[in-house]
Amino acid sequence: MFGQKNVVVIDPGHGGIDSGAVGVNGSYEKDVVLNVAKAILKLNKSLFDNELDIYLTRYSDTHISLSDRSRLVSSLNADVFDVEFICFIPQSVL
Repeated sequence: MFGQKNVVVIDPGHGGIDSGAVGVNGSYEKDVVLNVAKAILKLNKSLFDNELDIYLTRYSDTHISLSDRSRLVSSLNADVFDVEFICFIPQSVL
């Protein structure tokens, strides 16, 4: 519909008891992807005057089930669903 914002749902993977990968410096994937998602929210506001209607599946270090994540996307009738994961490469591979 004309003038309606596009709805984007960003899923910063993992959270809560699920840390995801652990970096060589001890950083958790769940924290990195949440920070990236929050940065996207800030950029949408500061650079694009909230042109997109962006939602996160989690805003803090909480575990959200896969079924709850998909239910959220469906209930918001999202135009875009982006899942954020960071793949760490073991030092031994480098």
